[in-house]
Amino acid sequence: MWRVVMTVAAACVGGGSTDKPPTPRRGHLLPFGSHRDPTAVPEVSPDISPQRFFDEYVDKNRPVIIRGAALSSPAMVKWVNDSGVIAEYGNLRVKLETKKEKDESSPMVGAEGGLGRASLRSWYQRLESKDTYVVSQLPLPMQKDVIIPEVLACHDAADHLLETNLWLSGGSTRSVIHKDADNALNCLVSGRKKWWFISPKWMNRGLPMADEEEAPGEIGGFSRLDVDAVDLDAHPEVQEVEYEYTEALPGDCVLVPWGYPHQVRSDAGRNVAFSLMFPVDTLELEPRPCPDTPLYLDRTSVFWDYDGVGEMTMGNSDPEMNRKVLLDFTMPPPPPSMLTSKTWPGSPDRITNPHLRQVLTMQRQSCLALDLIQSQGVPFIEVYSLYRRSVRPGYGYFGGGYGGALGWPCEPLADMIYLFEVANLSTATGRLTLHTAAALPREEVRQAMRCLMNTDPANTELFEYFLLNHGDVFDFVESAIERAPGHRLGRAPFLKRYVKVVKGTRYIGARVFDALDPEGTGYVTAAQFKRHRKRALGMFDYEL
Repeated sequence: MWRVVMTVAAACVGGGSTDKPPTPRRGHLLPFGSHRDPTAVPEVSPDISPQRFFDEYVDKNRPVIIRGAALSSPAMVKWVNDSGVIAEYGNLRVKLETKKEKDESSPMVGAEGGLGRASLRSWYQRLESKDTYVVSQLPLPMQKDVIIPEVLACHDAADHLLETNLWLSGGSTRSVIHKDADNALNCLVSGRKKWWFISPKWMNRGLPMADEEEAPGEIGGFSRLDVDAVDLDAHPEVQEVEYEYTEALPGDCVLVPWGYPHQVRSDAGRNVAFSLMFPVDTLELEPRPCPDTPLYLDRTSVFWDYDGVGEMTMGNSDPEMNRKVLLDFTMPPPPPSMLTSKTWPGSPDRITNPHLRQVLTMQRQSCLALDLIQSQGVPFIEVYSLYRRSVRPGYGYFGGGYGGALGWPCEPLADMIYLFEVANLSTATGRLTLHTAAALPREEVRQAMRCLMNTDPANTELFEYFLLNHGDVFDFVESAIERAPGHRLGRAPFLKRYVKVVKGTRYIGARVFDALDPEGTGYVTAAQFKRHRKRALGMFDYEL
């Protein structure tokens, strides 16, 4: 009996010894997609009609892969020949990113043009082995190697391409889960790409998305989820997230719908792709007869293009969306019964632009300029004088900042008025109307938007000045001079240490050294540094 009692007591001490271990959660600390089986992204052949492509996929915001749609492009042959690319396009400059997107632990590299910039020659010869890849606007000289797939070439969308991009890596790259602001047709030239698509219904329901504080100004957006090792303790809701999956092979094109969360990985080995971005609003665009000969990209008009040197326009917004903002501002006035001296003259619900509606809902203040523009047409000089007292060009709705004498909801108007001024769109009577907004030519929209929009630092050769800290560069120069023999810092050791210590590039380092040594002595002393440091280091306070 004692043996029985002792056995029972031993079993009860600590309780739980008879409990089963917890069931392992599928996908915990494994790459995204390991938590459940996928459904397949729909596949179609390249002879799918443009009507069906837009009706079933683009307009319904659904991903699809078109097998073999890009096989006829000369890029399929030319861009896989390294020596040929270097010989023909080696001097063109492209934009770089780290292989693991938004990974702050991976240092940015660069060459010509500073951090985040290099020539194609430099990338092929020196940087491919680094933790970096090319994601850049497609330079204009390379457009002749791309034939637009028939789903776009035989459709009005071919005349409304927003931007074209080049993707180039040594393989083993991965993106975070993110969404884009425009539709894109991503076509693979070489390698293999794996795609995961997550329905937008899962955003902030099972898929944690970065908030405004984490991603200020993000038009698309991204998730902070670690796609290499999903922590289901921190994010148990991810277990419920459904997704679609496909693998693209050379010649395949994937439709990436706007606002649709997705993740992309490339296998080891060279990976080359191009993408064609087209508008979100395609309802007024129609299929058309196919051209008699293939439609090469350089024979159509891309709204935001890039000549291969200097400043890019990557990520700029859709001009037609901004035309709609103009139309919202010039719509007919609401009934007089809705107008008061203390509230917004009309219901924000009538505004079709979502961002503008949000702004006006938050701030229903009286505003003389908005009262005026809501009428059938206002004297241009009257509104323009209000603008001049309001905000400087590029600081309002498109510029990313707010302020001024007229109050918050007036700054969008101020920039709209500036757009009209740049485009010379006052009518013969000097009044702004709904008609003039609707008739604004695309080229004039582009010119005006260039004036209104703040430039993304990553699109310029000033990016290194933006990334590096002024104080760090100051301390580096001061310390390097102190350690130099005779306290005279030569050009070669300066550049070597600038790259090693500051993590900058020789390109910008040389500009800094030349500014510190305008006399051309070949070295920098403490006295020279004191005389010229404001000129040499001032750009590291650079802000756009």
